[in-house]
Amino acid sequence: KLADGGLAYLDFGLVSTVPQQVRDGLVAAIALLIFSRNYAAVGRLFGELMLIPPEVLQDEVEMRELELALESAAEATLKFPKDGGVPDVRFDQLLGALLALVPRFKFVLPPYFLNNARALGTLEGMAKSADPNFNILAVVYPYSMSRMLANPNASPVIRKVIREIATDDVTGKPSTRKLIDILNDVASLTGMSKMKIALDTLAHAEGRALAASCVLQDIKNLFASIKSRLQRKWPQRTSASLALPIAPA
Repeated sequence: KLADGGLAYLDFGLVSTVPQQVRDGLVAAIALLIFSRNYAAVGRLFGELMLIPPEVLQDEVEMRELELALESAAEATLKFPKDGGVPDVRFDQLLGALLALVPRFKFVLPPYFLNNARALGTLEGMAKSADPNFNILAVVYPYSMSRMLANPNASPVIRKVIREIATDDVTGKPSTRKLIDILNDVASLTGMSKMKIALDTLAHAEGRALAASCVLQDIKNLFASIKSRLQRKWPQRTSASLALPIAPA
């Protein structure tokens, strides 16, 4: 009822509920697709997204084929800037490339997936009519990365993926440098300060655990470097003499 006594009807259109696991999977997939360009990991997430059946997930040959197909679809629809950043994309083209894979890999497309995909395609078209330079990924990606860093719902899917992203490619260990790269990405795209993003991340237990794992690994790396230098300078010293003291129980 309106203030003047009249009646107003609200039409919510199609309303659907997306399972939390699928929501977390979508957030993680966007991060992997843009920040890491890890198509194999994106393919594995299709299980969390409930899009492909178990027999495909368990078939290594099929999963390798899916990885190649996803890479081909991404290269055809995503245009990454030479200096890095968020790629330009037409969502309808990306969606079309993904739908072309449906019969090949026995995709299962629940109603909420199709409804939301159509809605996003329509909204993107409306936004581009007002601003031809509108890029839907430039809006979605910073949100996804912020969600990944904080992981407010303690999602096991997000926890696993953000730790993969924050891992050094060479050492396979948590990396503060990779974590800072993520902060830089989010800050540059949102206009927020890195300090604000870091504080928002540390406000959640999962974010604190992620930061702690990276800092702890840096401390271990520093100690290993000091130990190596001392051993080169005094080769007679044993490893035991350079070990950290352990307090008695």
